[in-house]
Amino acid sequence: KIEIRENVVEEFSEEALAEARAYGESVTAAEKRGRVDLRDLDLVTIDPPDARDHDDALYAEPAEKGGVRIVVAIADVSHYVRPGTALEAEAMARATSIYLPTRAIPMLPPELSSGLASLLPKKDRLCLALDVELGPKGNIRDYRIVEGVMRSRAKLTYEGVARALGLTQEGKRDRAAESRLPMLELMHEAAKTLRQKRIRRGALDFDLPEPKVVLDEAGAEPIDVVRARRDPGVREAYRIVEEMML
Repeated sequence: KIEIRENVVEEFSEEALAEARAYGESVTAAEKRGRVDLRDLDLVTIDPPDARDHDDALYAEPAEKGGVRIVVAIADVSHYVRPGTALEAEAMARATSIYLPTRAIPMLPPELSSGLASLLPKKDRLCLALDVELGPKGNIRDYRIVEGVMRSRAKLTYEGVARALGLTQEGKRDRAAESRLPMLELMHEAAKTLRQKRIRRGALDFDLPEPKVVLDEAGAEPIDVVRARRDPGVREAYRIVEEMML
């Protein structure tokens, strides 16, 4: 193993790689057994265009009396990272994935971080999900937390969602987002309501500029640092996901 700096190591141990590869490339019938089947829901991921993995997915539909049902699903990484395994040792040592301008150094081997534990479109994936019904004022009417199996229906981008919602005219149109406009509008309204509730409770809102490193044509040397998410509409699309995660 080669230490890059600050104890960061890119290569995984042979034991961890072997454990990751032993899970195969698809979720087995035995792994799905006993889980709540969420594959009929139009769950979608919303990430930056250059996202290297997909950890969470969202779904929304109208509920009775002006409310909304929201399902927030996250990849069930705990199914693969078991106590006492080499995968757990690697995850504990790394603590987090590190995202660089041109690549990522994942916390788990790519077979999991970009494969079985990534919510890729049209692939069965194990997940943990919150299924919640909110009232018109953002109050929780009912909820359940489930171990589920899901199948992402589409990979949306923040830019595409912002454009579909009419929050911006920048960036490319995203037909997958536009075809889900009613669902995205429900999420947007719920996110605004939840955010207003948080602010009234005294929550802090750090709307700080986020840097983006610009590399040279060879992708080797940094030549500038610019502000990311400059478009206010795209920032609003980010807030939708942030509120759903909270």
